[in-house]
Amino acid sequence: MGSTSPNIGIFIPDRLETNYYDSFLAGMLNLDAHDHSGAPDKGVPISAAGIAVATASSVGVVQLGTDAQVIAGTLTDYRVVNPSSLKAKLGAQTDHGVALGSGTTAALSYTSAGAAGVILRGTGASDPDWSTATYPDTAAVGDILYGSALNAITGLTFVATATRYLKNTGTGATLPEWGQVDLSNGVTGTLPIENGGTEATT
Repeated sequence: MGSTSPNIGIFIPDRLETNYYDSFLAGMLNLDAHDHSGAPDKGVPISAAGIAVATASSVGVVQLGTDAQVIAGTLTDYRVVNPSSLKAKLGAQTDHGVALGSGTTAALSYTSAGAAGVILRGTGASDPDWSTATYPDTAAVGDILYGSALNAITGLTFVATATRYLKNTGTGATLPEWGQVDLSNGVTGTLPIENGGTEATT
């Protein structure tokens, strides 16, 4: 009864005095000499000033990285990322936008949402951007994509029932379509006799 035995543990104060408030904000632990016959003593805060910073080969205090270190990727001495720094690295996000890398020392950037049917394309040295042309959502086996109107890409359905050739005399004479060879103006050269021709050129 009333005996005192040393005990090392985590101390959680019931009132936030200045030294303990600062200690907990820094994420430190407190040592507590516990008296089993009464309330726990206040203990002594562990200060980062008295303990070495953690490294790859030694145990020590782990510090929070700054926003600039997280964005630039220069965290050292086993610093850790806090939520605010991670948010700074992620940048200001756009609803339904695509994340773009802005270099190893800058925050991410984002595209706009993009209209229906457009695709993301490279633009050389600048950031990728959405295409002006629109594309179909699906394509069947054998389909050929072509421009059916200004900035509108459409699929030409494959013909599997007979041998057909792609010709340029489709709707409005501007769209491609499948068809048979036109002997009046769709061939050139002289057909040799062994292939059923006459070798006549006129």
